[in-house]
Amino acid sequence: MADQTETEIMLGVIDALYNGWTLCDDDDTEKYMVLVDENRAIKEDIKPLKSLIRKMEQSNLISTNDAYEEREYMDIFGELKPVPFVYMYEVTRKGSTFYRDNKV
Repeated sequence: MADQTETEIMLGVIDALYNGWTLCDDDDTEKYMVLVDENRAIKEDIKPLKSLIRKMEQSNLISTNDAYEEREYMDIFGELKPVPFVYMYEVTRKGSTFYRDNKV
């Protein structure tokens, strides 16, 4: 994960989406999203900045129909914990082309 270029991270996100991972925003205070699988295991080798995911969306490399909503919190034994957002992103045609053209 250290010293990855923005393009390498974007390619890693697209590759992960192709392989069944999804993006999760655990907390508003975090700068990063995490990639998780269906068992909620975290992909440790890539942790994209939220701003990079937004940039990928705005560049039409990935898309989602999930709406951004206000964060909800759960009371767990008297402590408020944020409810994670899980976004079901898909790779667009432009994202597929970007992946093909840049993958080493």
